Amino acid sequence: SCISRGIAVLTVPMSPVAVASVGNAPRIELEQNYPNPFRSSTQLAFSIPQAEHVRVGVYDVAGRLVRMLVDGEASAGRHEIAWDGRDAEHRAASSGVYFYKLDRSGQELQRKMTLLR
Repeated sequence: SCISRGIAVLTVPMSPVAVASVGNAPRIELEQNYPNPFRSSTQLAFSIPQAEHVRVGVYDVAGRLVRMLVDGEASAGRHEIAWDGRDAEHRAASSGVYFYKLDRSGQELQRKMTLLR
């Protein structure tokens, strides 16, 4: 037994309700795009706790805007956006690393993605 070796085992019962209630404060989330890397298009998803103005843009590694995907009011909840790998003039973007950013109320989140042509 564990006790004879000086080791104690403590069992703590956890219920799914307790786990689900931890950290339930509303917050924004920016999910990793899928697929990543991608060839022709990818899905971006974000969640916001309340309806508000949001901007979601794709930027190159130098920080230049490649394409603005969303610039307007969004309802509370989860949203999905597709990026077709094209710039604002609908030209195919080059292979490489890009960043997508979610900006709302002065708060910004960003993630990295890779386009392969």
